[in-house]
Amino acid sequence: APAPRRDPPDAVPRVVSIPQGAPNVPYEIKGETYAPESADAPITETGIAPWYGHPFHGRRTATGEVYDMHAMTAAHKTMPLPSYALVRNPRNKREVVVRVNDRGPFKPGRVIDLSVAAAEALDLTRRGIAPVKLEVVR
Repeated sequence: APAPRRDPPDAVPRVVSIPQGAPNVPYEIKGETYAPESADAPITETGIAPWYGHPFHGRRTATGEVYDMHAMTAAHKTMPLPSYALVRNPRNKREVVVRVNDRGPFKPGRVIDLSVAAAEALDLTRRGIAPVKLEVVR
């Protein structure tokens, strides 16, 4: 019998200085300019969270790391990279801490793009997208 599947642990926040330069410089996507935070700013957002998986698995993130859809990671348009966020599903009160290491999502109303592991932990994968609340973790 196969071993029982274990959910990956939440990301563990570590205090690191915010790297100056890429990926924390203004950038443009689809004609819109985004200016990443350059300091440890408090961010609280409520909106829609999609998740991204197989097509991106193994590709480079904005930080240069390899995307692992089985790790507790996420993408955000303006949070400093890397940083950490607490993401909560208000429907079921589940929450996870993710390491933000990529940029996105770039559709209106979407606040954070979750890895498959984070979306599964929040029970968001069946619907594809769901409302969430996110907060920066220090």
